[in-house]
Amino acid sequence: MAQYYIELLKKAENSLAKNSPSKKVRGRGRPAEAHIRRAISDTYYALFHFVLLEIGEKIVGSGSNLRLRRQIFIRNIAHFQIKEAANKLRKTFKSPDDDNLMKFLDANFTEKSLTLPSFVLDLMFAIIDAQKKRHDADYNLSQKLTLKDARVLLKQVKISIDAWKNANDKNLKHAICLFFLLGGKLRAE
Repeated sequence: MAQYYIELLKKAENSLAKNSPSKKVRGRGRPAEAHIRRAISDTYYALFHFVLLEIGEKIVGSGSNLRLRRQIFIRNIAHFQIKEAANKLRKTFKSPDDDNLMKFLDANFTEKSLTLPSFVLDLMFAIIDAQKKRHDADYNLSQKLTLKDARVLLKQVKISIDAWKNANDKNLKHAICLFFLLGGKLRAE
């Protein structure tokens, strides 16, 4: 059985395939906006469920005997937790002023810059971009979304997932998953 995030990525691809330039809506000469919006939303949810899967496997464990425990555990993780953690990482990446986070991540940093591997940065920016685009797709009908927007987001999400899966830094992945779980909040004292 395919993992849920993979099914969502395929669903997004199928929605975009329905929007190829040769397939027009009722002969009006434009792609179906609903397919574009659905693809963007599915792409975001694919990424969200991938992150949940990673958190569950890193925190609870990956054994098949732990599947139900993982499912119950990740059901308690909210979208805002992931968003807040990604935004905190972005802020710290631009201006590393949080020594606590640096120590928690065991990251390389100087006073002027934080060095995080590209697999972390790719995931962080994909989360931020996908959440914004998904919000526009689902709630902001005045925001024009194009087939190109949807394809670029889908490609960004796939690249970030592949980069994360192919990275071997188990310690940093564990720390990032914990940071997501904590919603980007760390206390020093």
